[in-house]
Formats: sequence, structure tokens, C-alpha cells
Amino acid sequence: MAIHGTAVVALVILIAAPVSSQTRKIFKNTTCTDNWFGSRCQYLCHCKTSGCTDGRCPDGYARGWFGPQCQYLDIAKNATTMSSTINDGDESTCYPMQPAGVSFTWRDPISFTWMRLQFKNAVSPAAIDVKIYQNTDHVCAHPTKAVITNKTVDVYSVMAAKKVTHLNITSAEGSQLCSVYVSRGRNIALKQNTSQAGTYRNKDIPASISKSKNAVDGDRNANFSAGSCTHTRTTETANWTLNFALPHYADTYVLYNRQGFSQYRLSQFQLVSFDINSSPLFTYHDKNTIQRVYRVRDYEIGDNISSVTITANNVEKILTLCEVEIYGESSRECVVF
Repeated sequence: MAIHGTAVVALVILIAAPVSSQTRKIFKNTTCTDNWFGSRCQYLCHCKTSGCTDGRCPDGYARGWFGPQCQYLDIAKNATTMSSTINDGDESTCYPMQPAGVSFTWRDPISFTWMRLQFKNAVSPAAIDVKIYQNTDHVCAHPTKAVITNKTVDVYSVMAAKKVTHLNITSAEGSQLCSVYVSRGRNIALKQNTSQAGTYRNKDIPASISKSKNAVDGDRNANFSAGSCTHTRTTETANWTLNFALPHYADTYVLYNRQGFSQYRLSQFQLVSFDINSSPLFTYHDKNTIQRVYRVRDYEIGDNISSVTITANNVEKILTLCEVEIYGESSRECVVF
């Protein structure tokens, strides 16, 4: 399964093209609730302390997020590297580049799509070289560079079903590298269309507490009574489905379980992604574990995903999800924040 070239075009446009003030006005929506923005209030702010109305944070962005309107999850912070100053998210701390450059190594393979390099001073893209490896194999010979500012350069590559274990960055002698961000993708599940096998309710619990859309509302609250979790009926097959308006590729699925004694209900769940013809692309079966958070990786970078279904396999036939996050990107849509 490969990432289609159209996905790359969308990403290049997104990260290379500056957003004009007029464009910001178009996509700013003053009717959004706190921490949400976009033409359909579909993007979640990632600010340190405050909310936002258009993705820009007056007090800076929360660690672990970067890129256009800070929508991309950073996995450079999870890598082993020679200096913590280059993956700490602090662009005021910098590392003087040496001839050997700097290396990043991940314990588990990652799916590389693009990264951002932030320098202290102006740097020529021609002086930057990034080598990407799968163990000892050099898997990306000529990554493409996009100049964002004279101090900021994005590097991207499209690889079909490649697992990346480490990369090496070199640049001009005397340059200082301040921050490196590597994308895991953005949360493409937010505010998508969802459905489930019936919605639980009783005399004390209204249906709004249990709706399928609660799993993509951006709220990870694990307290079922708070109204941000799903709950299927007990008389039907326990499954939940997310449908994309356009095909997406996905790298990582994150499921947030409810808290309390009912956590066991999510153990042994099955997750399946489907293409537009309802043919399965990726299947995962949980091995009877009880966790607060489940992280599922599709190392093949599932391409052209149109829907995702999660099914509970507990004897009670009940499925509760407090949040579902899917990290990836649209295969066909040019995303404008």
C-alpha cells in the first residue's frame, strides 16, 4: 500500500504556501467554541495555555505539536539523539552543527513523510542533507526540501511501505540547529462522520451521553458521566464506525478507554480499515489486554482508507470509546487551515 502522489502535492502546498490574511479571515469562524477553529470548526487548537480562533497561539504551542497551525504530532521528541536541545521543542536552545551531523534513532520503526528543521541563523537549503535509513538500508536518496523562511526548511519524502529506524542531518559548518520536528501526521478523525450499533440510554442516561460522535470531539475525558464517550446498546452487535468524506492514509490509531470497572469491555477489540469498496486494508486484533490507552500502528501506512470500524468482542456486547484519534493525512484533499 503506497501513498499516492496527490497526497504529496497537498502536503507540499500546505507547508510551502504562506497563508494570507485574507485566507485566515475566510477560515476563521467566530462561532466556534473555545479551542476550535476552521470553516467547520473542525480543527483543535494546541496552545500552551490559552485557546485560539485561527490556530495561532499568542503564548506559543504545546510541546509535541508543530507545523501549519500546529496540527501535526511530533515524534522527534521520542527519538534518541546526541543533544536534547534539538528535540525539546524549544527553539531558543540550539546545537552547533559538526561535520558528522546529528542522528535520530527510534526504538520502534516510524513511517516518515515530512519533517521541519529550525535553524538559529539563515541557512541555504543546498547545504542541508538528510539521509533516511531502514536499519542499514538507505531508503530515501533524494528527499525534497521546501523553504518556509530563511531559517526554516521542511524536508519530505514519499515511501511505499518503508519502515524508518533512523535518520542523519548535516548542514553547513558553523550553522546552529535549534529544533527538529518529525511528523506522525495530524488527527484526521476529528469531527468526522460516525455511527454505531445503537446508542445506549435509560431513565438516568440520555442518548447524548452515549452518541457515536463523542469519540471524535477532541475530548479525552475518560469519565463516562462527563458526556464525552460512546456507548452502544446491549442488544446489538457492539461496533463503531468512522467514515471519511475523502480517502485518507493512516499511520497510527489511538483509542482511549473509559475509566472504572468497565475497562475490560474494550479488551480483545478488533480494528479494521476499509477502502471505498469496503475491502479491508488493515486489521488489528487486541490480545486480551486491559489498557487506559491503546496505540495501534499500521506500518504499511494504510492508503486510501474510507472507513474504520472498531468492534468489541466482550461477552456483554458493549463498546465504549472515550476518544479515537487517527494520525495521517488526506490522500486527495488540499488542506487549508
